[in-house]
Amino acid sequence: MEFLSIFKGEEGKPTFVQNTTSFLSSVQAKGDDLVTSLKKKTANAVQQLSSAQLSTNAPSGASHQDGDEDSSASEYGDGGDPAMYADEAPMERKLSSDSIDSLPVEEADKYRSDIRQFVMAMLTEDGTEVVTKNAHIFQGYIEHHTGRSAFAKELRKQTDQLKQVPASVLRLLASFCNSTLIECGKNDDFSPAASILNVAFRIFQQDVNSAGKVVLIYLYESLKDQMLWQSTRFWNAAVFIALQEERVNRQVVPNNTDDQENLDAEAQLHDSIVYNQLSKFAWRMYSLGLSKDACMDFLRKQVEDTSLSKGELYLHSFSLSVMFAVAIAL
Repeated sequence: MEFLSIFKGEEGKPTFVQNTTSFLSSVQAKGDDLVTSLKKKTANAVQQLSSAQLSTNAPSGASHQDGDEDSSASEYGDGGDPAMYADEAPMERKLSSDSIDSLPVEEADKYRSDIRQFVMAMLTEDGTEVVTKNAHIFQGYIEHHTGRSAFAKELRKQTDQLKQVPASVLRLLASFCNSTLIECGKNDDFSPAASILNVAFRIFQQDVNSAGKVVLIYLYESLKDQMLWQSTRFWNAAVFIALQEERVNRQVVPNNTDDQENLDAEAQLHDSIVYNQLSKFAWRMYSLGLSKDACMDFLRKQVEDTSLSKGELYLHSFSLSVMFAVAIAL
């Protein structure tokens, strides 16, 4: 059936889904204007205190160092909402994962080095025995943020140009990804989980079904039972991180001759990036077994937060309805 391709991996997303950007750019611009205005109004009054004020403000950047570089629950609001004041994604913060775990530098370096070797071994059939034998060491590493972050980054890096893997490799990846995702869920460590999710919708094995047809079995199909997927806060965080990555990768080059044209181009890029990312995440939620109501609630909230139109919400709703209708028919 022609609809069957809809339900497999990233390449199976509906064809009308195209494009998305970060809704935080406008917030940042307003914040910059406000800061500039306040500086002008108070410059004379606090001139004699300027030195003291500078020394007081200096630690503010350092205070970030106490937070989680990749994902802290507090970054997304009490109800899991994206923090509108945040200027950069948690994964982009200039923090050391060593400081998060309070690990000595040498120990943190060993975590990263060992996990790099673990991932290399996982991706080869010959490495299965070694990885399985040392699974208890890996488990100890991922109990720390440094280990979880290192695994997610290495997995994404080493599979960047990889899609198809042997069945034995896929099973091994599923086992270690599940273990890591469980620890991510326990610790609200969302960025490593989001990175693993990206890989899970790209890596697959080929198999032959009972009808003799070649089918693709994706890594995410072995991760559906994770409780983390039921967390609204995780999905809000994952979208936030994805939008920020798109913001960095797809910035509009200003045209100095026409300010209005620049604004229109930025607004168009914003809508394009947001629409594409929300479509992708709604698809992923559906593929992982979340209900239609859960997917729609997520979309409505994100459409409101990112200032998309009701028409765009309708398109999202329609695509979800098609996916669920076809799934029932199958």
